[in-house]
Amino acid sequence: MTPYNMPTRPLARREEGFILVTSLIFLVIITLLAVSAINSSTLQQRMANNQREKSRALDAADSALRHVETLLASNDFRQCNAVMSPGSGTNAAANNGCDAGASGLTVVPASPDANQSATYYLSDAFWSRSGVSTYQLPGDSGSSGLNIQYLVEYIREQADDLNPGSAGTVVLFRITARAQGRSPASRAVVQSVYQITT
Repeated sequence: MTPYNMPTRPLARREEGFILVTSLIFLVIITLLAVSAINSSTLQQRMANNQREKSRALDAADSALRHVETLLASNDFRQCNAVMSPGSGTNAAANNGCDAGASGLTVVPASPDANQSATYYLSDAFWSRSGVSTYQLPGDSGSSGLNIQYLVEYIREQADDLNPGSAGTVVLFRITARAQGRSPASRAVVQSVYQITT
């Protein structure tokens, strides 16, 4: 009998089993790829959400900082806070006819720890001090989930070095603002030193 006369039925059965095993292997590989793609997409979405929350917190803290700088620059703050020195806080006697935001701005003395590293301003101890005020974004009904706080510190009063010979003085304030979004990781702190020439 020649090799060409061999029956083909057992060979066909072996091929059917091989196709089944190969199909299962491909199915497992495709399933693993799909699960990996879903995990990667979910991770990228979380990263994008965290980045968006951090950006929102930074914008909100910066908005609070600019709001306080506007109040410090206003004539109402100068006229309605007769004493811009440590512990002056608000001056209720001079509040008549003044902008409530500017005249009600609380100013506290700068802490002796102010020369420490940035971790001091990030700590909860700094934000539990007296004089910390809250800020709400214009048009925000509280649904944004942002918690915004700021603190205005009196640093010192000195002669106006930029205009020699003038009788004016310069008052320096440190403004620190913090905002936190919905997630604990989305926290931003910004700071500026603001100068008022009197």
